[in-house]
Amino acid sequence: MTFHRAYTLVDGYPFHWSLDDYPWLFENDDRVVRTRLKSQRNTTIHKLPEDPAELNQTEAEYLYVTTAAVMRRRLNRDFGYNRWGLQAEFDRYKKVMIELDPPEFHCGENPSEIRPMPQRAEILRNTTLNDWLAALKEVVRSGLTGMDGQENLSAPEILDCRLKEMVETIICDDFILGYNINPEHPLRGFPCRDFGYFAVAILEVVPDTAECALDITELVKNGKTDQFNDLIQANKRSEPD
Repeated sequence: MTFHRAYTLVDGYPFHWSLDDYPWLFENDDRVVRTRLKSQRNTTIHKLPEDPAELNQTEAEYLYVTTAAVMRRRLNRDFGYNRWGLQAEFDRYKKVMIELDPPEFHCGENPSEIRPMPQRAEILRNTTLNDWLAALKEVVRSGLTGMDGQENLSAPEILDCRLKEMVETIICDDFILGYNINPEHPLRGFPCRDFGYFAVAILEVVPDTAECALDITELVKNGKTDQFNDLIQANKRSEPD
């Protein structure tokens, strides 16, 4: 079965995906219809055509677009999520993990496989939120996600051993259950539970001017949403006969 998705991206990095067209913090005036070459697709979310002859063909993409600075303001305005709250969320996560030392994680594809991981408490004991944001910045820069098809992720060659260890922790697929800290976001190793605070963290590691987008191209092209119908019709009316 083929699933058509909407992707939320920050500076081209997809940090959330869903099967519906819920606009989250994006507003009607953020909508744009853009055209680009198929060769210019964001390959983290859209594969290139198999036929090389298609690479220079143009196609439309349907997006809500704003900036990281605007998204930070909206997160705080609409839901009260901000950097101070992220710090409190990090401190709570850290406290629980250290109290559990060694915390136990579900590992690999078999959910019944549980292992104690004292190293997860140890690295938190010796690091700060700023350290984890630096590691998250490397994850975003390197395009490492939990998307389908991205398996066996590995950290980029980073000279700082501690930074590399944190990157590897962020992108690992192990998860902890039963302690109210199991993450609601796809980067399970980043030390916060709440998706809203995870969004704050992502927005912290990109410039204010970085593009934030909700890409619902797959939904529009497959008739799963009508959110761009008015713009599509307006574009058709403006086309020369």
